[in-house]
Amino acid sequence: MRRWTRRQWVLLAAACVLWVVAVSASLWEAWSVAGAVLATLVLLVAFALVDARSQDARLLAKINVVTRRVDRILVEVDGIDDRVGSQMRSARRTVEAAGQQSLDEITTFKLQLAAVVQQLSEINYASRRPDLSPLNERLAQSEESIAGMLDAKVALVMGELTRAAAERESADGSHMQVLARMGSTLRNLQSDVASTRSELNRVAYEPAKEIEAVLQLLRRYEPQEVMPLSGGWAMNPSGILMLTEMVRERRPGLVVECGSGTSTLWLGHAVRQLGHGRIVALEHAPEYAEHVRSMIRRHGLQEWATVVDAPLVTRQVDGEERVWYSAHGTNDLQDIDVLVVDGPPKAVGDLARFPALPLLENQLAADAVVILDDAGREDERRVVDRWIARNPRIKKFPYSERRQVVLTDVSASTMGN
Repeated sequence: MRRWTRRQWVLLAAACVLWVVAVSASLWEAWSVAGAVLATLVLLVAFALVDARSQDARLLAKINVVTRRVDRILVEVDGIDDRVGSQMRSARRTVEAAGQQSLDEITTFKLQLAAVVQQLSEINYASRRPDLSPLNERLAQSEESIAGMLDAKVALVMGELTRAAAERESADGSHMQVLARMGSTLRNLQSDVASTRSELNRVAYEPAKEIEAVLQLLRRYEPQEVMPLSGGWAMNPSGILMLTEMVRERRPGLVVECGSGTSTLWLGHAVRQLGHGRIVALEHAPEYAEHVRSMIRRHGLQEWATVVDAPLVTRQVDGEERVWYSAHGTNDLQDIDVLVVDGPPKAVGDLARFPALPLLENQLAADAVVILDDAGREDERRVVDRWIARNPRIKKFPYSERRQVVLTDVSASTMGN
């Protein structure tokens, strides 16, 4: 029902008043007055009808203007839908192309690794050939891991696109917001594709580098017994090669490892070849400690390498309670020239390797160095930051982007200088 305007209400009130005056004049037989009032009333009614039609015309004009605006908005919305649909189709093609390219790169990488493994199988060390089947298995696992990583990234991006499309279909007029979301999704896709390509390049190079490190270790030390595999939980071959080269250059009297394993054997071979120094490895797991001792005996390294039972206990570190190796296993270690921090495992808790430097800094030689493994992980980066916060004179030399970091000026004697 249409609402009356103020002017229409005034006209209605005036008509009522004139009607009353006309009736009163008729009762008093003032016919001239009654006639004049009735004529005025007729004019007033005619004016009211004309005004009502004028109001309807103005309302209709406004409706037409609004209708034209709605038509323009619908045309713009259809254009936005077309652009969003085009961008979604383009994004899908980009994802499919990136996935195919990644699979092609993995296939090429697999062929290159197969060629390297074939070359390794032809190497003969004093009429004995190394068993490369464990290496082949680990390379296959690496390929499966890379393929899974790529599939997961593609699935994640496609999920984002599907969700954005669903939001576009259910949005109540918020097409511009959906378009902005699509733009953000496409930018994330480009970033994921670039990071995946970078990861593939790194992965394609890293196995060749690690194989080369293994070959150099075998040629330099020529172990007469089978060496345990490196990588995984153990230190990677390039890191072990760096450690053994540091031992050859620095000729340390004492190398202490937090955690025992493959690196303990290689370091034992290095100091035996030098004829100088000894390796002490702290191990919290008794069964594994005995396993490493048996390997040391098998390689004839008892004179050069020792595994110390050091169970994990709660210790006070800079006013905090931290789980680390017991003092019984570390109190007798003095003038440590090289400290290798590759334990305890991350599962022990937050900043599991932080106690190493605060608890052993007074037992380090003046020119000692610290090597922290797994330095690319977030927890280990925080450990290094806290060590440097305690002793700003520490110098950091990353050996590998994702693996080790070498620290100098770590002894307690440098803190007061």
